[in-house]
Amino acid sequence: MQKLSLSLLSAALLAGSAFGQCFSVTTLTTAGNGQKGTMFNVVNNSAAPVSIGSFDQCFLAAGTSNVEIYTRAGGWSGFESNAGAWTLVGTANGMVHGAFPVLDPIPVAVGVTILPGATQGFYITSNAGFATNVAYTTGVNQLNTVIGSDPSISVTAGVGKSYPFAATFGLPTAGRLWNGRVNYCPSGAGTVLATNTTTGAGCLAAYNSFYEQFANATTASAALSGNVLFLSPTANGYSGAWAPGAAAGLYVTPVAPTVLTTGDDGVVAVTPTSPLSTPYGPQATLQISGNAIIGFGAGLLDYPGTNSYTPTAAGFLNSTIGGIYAWHDYNAAEVGSGPIQSEEIGGTLYITFNAVENYANPEIVNPSTLQFQLDLATGAVRIVWVSVDANATSTFGSGHLVGVTAPGASQNPGSINLATATLLTQPDVLPLAMAATSRPIIGTNWGFTTSNVPAPTIVVEIIGLSDPNIADLFFIGMPGCGLRANLDLLNAAVVVGPSHSWSFAVPNLPALLNLHVYASSGALAPVNAFGAITSNGIDGLIGDF
Repeated sequence: MQKLSLSLLSAALLAGSAFGQCFSVTTLTTAGNGQKGTMFNVVNNSAAPVSIGSFDQCFLAAGTSNVEIYTRAGGWSGFESNAGAWTLVGTANGMVHGAFPVLDPIPVAVGVTILPGATQGFYITSNAGFATNVAYTTGVNQLNTVIGSDPSISVTAGVGKSYPFAATFGLPTAGRLWNGRVNYCPSGAGTVLATNTTTGAGCLAAYNSFYEQFANATTASAALSGNVLFLSPTANGYSGAWAPGAAAGLYVTPVAPTVLTTGDDGVVAVTPTSPLSTPYGPQATLQISGNAIIGFGAGLLDYPGTNSYTPTAAGFLNSTIGGIYAWHDYNAAEVGSGPIQSEEIGGTLYITFNAVENYANPEIVNPSTLQFQLDLATGAVRIVWVSVDANATSTFGSGHLVGVTAPGASQNPGSINLATATLLTQPDVLPLAMAATSRPIIGTNWGFTTSNVPAPTIVVEIIGLSDPNIADLFFIGMPGCGLRANLDLLNAAVVVGPSHSWSFAVPNLPALLNLHVYASSGALAPVNAFGAITSNGIDGLIGDF
């Protein structure tokens, strides 16, 4: 069956039969602003019904999001905060995407029919555990104006939204101009949504940061309370080790500490008697944040959001001075809170959050106790969580982010499980990566870009009719590298730059609808015994829109 399907695909590369029944309308891709989500309308200007097949979305930053799509007949206006008036179309969990102006296909089959002359409202949003990342352009007196159209449909500007159905941005007249694409067909013409799904991961990756992000105080309390994170300097960064249940035995009760008056979300400088040894050089001054961050050096925690009340991966990864993070919205200025204390004993600097209140509005009693222990001579660090409150009611920064990052902008390794993952920082080396630049629609070119190429080298383009789902090719001398497309069709290209764009011509054969085709890539690189690395894979479902 696979050989027969492959023969059909190969033979149809020469075919010229048309199957062009569906269309797309693209709005702006300039971004400039964004929120958890945005609402907009699609108007059917034609004399026949149209079926909305799917959406492509611009995102402010590359990463992973859980994307939800909602709809309602008649448009969004007047119902932007009424969740009960909307129907959930579908959710794309763990959607991997790029940053604007890239349009990433949302792998949700919408299947909403709009009658002639009718208006349909749509709400595309990323849920609360992910970044404010859905891109749009701030309008200027452009609410409800047309931002994209063809002879059949018009897309009109709407509003930005917090999640879910919360604060609205763009009223009463400015509007928010959705950055995306509508893929649609005359009703009954399109039957299968072509989709891309990312599989596996490329190799070989190294990052100068690692972190775990907790969406709320409840999950953080369960993961952190009573535990210890050990950080040891290496030649290139830090290695880490997780010690469950060790906090009670390692916590050091302050004897004669100095109280650090950080206020709410403030930062104070501490100068130990000798510099703290770090992989980034000796640090004579440390910046202590009231939100449980130890910043290296005399600079400021000055990246936007680095010391805000809301822990974010972007703020952590772009810290100008780097540091050690147990980031949370603590508030030592709250009435009844315990202090943040500094004390040096026997060459170790102790920064203690001694029953410090978590921010809450209205105020409740919800203290947490944790301690940073910094061995100044060796640079070894312990974060000791005696107790982390699970009941913070803050609507702002109730999450936690724990990790270590080098000074300056860092690549994003993604949130990991500190208790089970390998904890190691090294200079950033991005893995070979592959992204689909279009969807596998019959009769079109299915496009890809392979990036982070260790050029100059040879890149191998791989198309297969099965996914071998091999996570580790150690047995052929490629440890840490996987394979997510069978080697059915191969093509080699000499690449002299950091990226390589290529495509596969999907045949014009309706019989191929619903067939899964798999794509990946490899590159020659002298980093292992085999002399090659591989990218992630793309699982493409062939469709007609």
